[in-house]
Amino acid sequence: MLLTLYIIAAILCAVTTIITFILYVRARMADRSEHPRHTPAQHQAKLDWLDKKEDQYQTWHFVTLALFVLFGVLILVQVSKMIP
Repeated sequence: MLLTLYIIAAILCAVTTIITFILYVRARMADRSEHPRHTPAQHQAKLDWLDKKEDQYQTWHFVTLALFVLFGVLILVQVSKMIP
């Protein structure tokens, strides 16, 4: 039962890690050039928003990656207990 929960949690963390990595890359690669119709304040607000999103996605990516590794270790411990 516990092994099944660890496997489900690891799969969820893996999926979340992949999604947050993709979102991080999109925020990192976003167009940061100045738009001709924007004022300097609007451009700076856009850059600040992109930086905030990039940091947020990077944080979530590494948290879920650490959880994925943790659940992987727990799965290995459970499997090693089952082997005589």
